[in-house]
Amino acid sequence: MKAVLILRRVPDPIRVWNAFFSLVVRRRFCKALDSPLRRLRDLPRVCNGQKGLDYLVDLPATRDDAIALDGEIGEFYVFARRSGSDRFVSTIANENVRTLELTLDFLAAAEYEATFYEDAPESDRDENAIEIKRGVFRKGDAIQAVMVRDGGRNAVFTKR
Repeated sequence: MKAVLILRRVPDPIRVWNAFFSLVVRRRFCKALDSPLRRLRDLPRVCNGQKGLDYLVDLPATRDDAIALDGEIGEFYVFARRSGSDRFVSTIANENVRTLELTLDFLAAAEYEATFYEDAPESDRDENAIEIKRGVFRKGDAIQAVMVRDGGRNAVFTKR
């Protein structure tokens, strides 16, 4: 009952939702929940124009395979899915800040262009703070990800 009273005092309940779930978090859960049905529990007017929305547009509804790459129960996990020749890698972490290192052994022997969508360091104060980074990688390369508090990261590896 108290939650209802609190929400009634807020002029725009959409802002309350955004305070709890950044677009990065919502993108991570689209990846984490294995379903061909993708949806955001938000209105299009809230998501349109947000940085990183193209990740959801490009995310395939079906995958050819999936592998767990790393993780610890209750701490974090990293997994990769393949659709055609593209790989989609997602990481979800708990409230502890950490640096993860990932060796790209799961890629085929080719050169890949990667786009990373990750929570920015200030995402604990600004739920829409997202960084987008790009790079070129090959099988066996190592990458590091600094995971912010309750942070996440998605990466798309596209064969060149």
